[in-house]
Amino acid sequence: MSGIFAGGLAIPAGAEWIEPWYEELLGGVAAGQSPYLMIKHTVYLLYHPTTPAHFDKQLWALVGVFILHVRLKGAFYRQSRAKSAVAVIMPILLPLAAWVPPSVFFVRASSDYNASARIGDDISTDMDNWQKDFVPGQGFDIARLALLFGPGAELGSRLIASTKNAKIGYAYCGAMLLVLFAAHLLGTKPALD
Repeated sequence: MSGIFAGGLAIPAGAEWIEPWYEELLGGVAAGQSPYLMIKHTVYLLYHPTTPAHFDKQLWALVGVFILHVRLKGAFYRQSRAKSAVAVIMPILLPLAAWVPPSVFFVRASSDYNASARIGDDISTDMDNWQKDFVPGQGFDIARLALLFGPGAELGSRLIASTKNAKIGYAYCGAMLLVLFAAHLLGTKPALD
């Protein structure tokens, strides 16, 4: 469902998220700020996100816990025919099952991300060019900003597709780690000394 901007300009369907930001943009222009620098900054933030504080410490703690479970259980030490067969098949199966599917998703994600980055660069270039013509207090040309809906929608759809493919790839990697960890736990027996 589309809304109406101030001045009667309609918001295209799927772009309702822009309405609060648009009000902020109008307030900035009313105060004499350049709308083009605000848009350029928003595009910049799309490609330079921040991570929560201590994210790296949490990540290393999880890796450490995973390594500690593997070390406590040890490696395979009793060979059986089934384990020997798995040992022969695993070098072939592992790349096929664990690396190829997420690689496909990550390549698709990076392709979409790179396409969106190129669109973002084009938008930033337009903002730089439009900034040169901006005079504080004269408002801004709404027709120019309307030209951004097409590239903005394409940028958004590419970023959404990139995020979706990356999430699928990461979920698959996580699932494979859990399967391999479970196989390791089921294949080892604790030593009773």
